[in-house]
Amino acid sequence: MTGYGRIGKSIILSRNFVQFCLENLLTFIVQYRLFMLIK
Repeated sequence: MTGYGRIGKSIILSRNFVQFCLENLLTFIVQYRLFMLIK
């Protein structure tokens, strides 16, 4: 039971990490495109 809970927690953490990376990537792309437009 505890092992299963630990696996579930790690899955939730990894999902949050992937979402965090995707959001950072999107903001980086938007900022980069704005920077290129300004140049």
